[in-house]
Amino acid sequence: MVKFGTLSTLVVVAVAGLTVIELFFPTMIWDGAIMRSVTITVLESGGHSPVSGATAILMRHGSETDFEALPEQERQAWIADLTHGGMAGTTGADGSVTLRSHFPAGGHSFLFRRTGSYGIAGTLMIARQGVICYSESLEHLIPAKKRSLNDELPPISVSLP
Repeated sequence: MVKFGTLSTLVVVAVAGLTVIELFFPTMIWDGAIMRSVTITVLESGGHSPVSGATAILMRHGSETDFEALPEQERQAWIADLTHGGMAGTTGADGSVTLRSHFPAGGHSFLFRRTGSYGIAGTLMIARQGVICYSESLEHLIPAKKRSLNDELPPISVSLP
């Protein structure tokens, strides 16, 4: 007859309990979005001098063509809305601004734990004096299109033409 100590008994009970929980509380698959911040630095062509006062805008795919087609007054109203939501901002003296946006995400959820990844989607636009002078897909600017939920976005540095 094998004699169990208190610690061994607790381990057996814990493993059995986790097995029962796994059976009665299955993993759920989820999808949606996750909010992430990204710092953008805008530089003059050549990449040495920071550009202050430029407007950086994060757009969802497809929105950029609608945005560019708007009359100036409506475009400024849209930028104001995006600025209020953190998706647009003006670069400071160092040429940097931190913006935030939702990125598509999905994964698995079990009890209090959530795992998964998020994707990179959208367009970065830079405007100077109300004129769009730079537009690039975020997929080209940020490495690794699929990132862990724990990953923060790396900073982006762009040189204006």
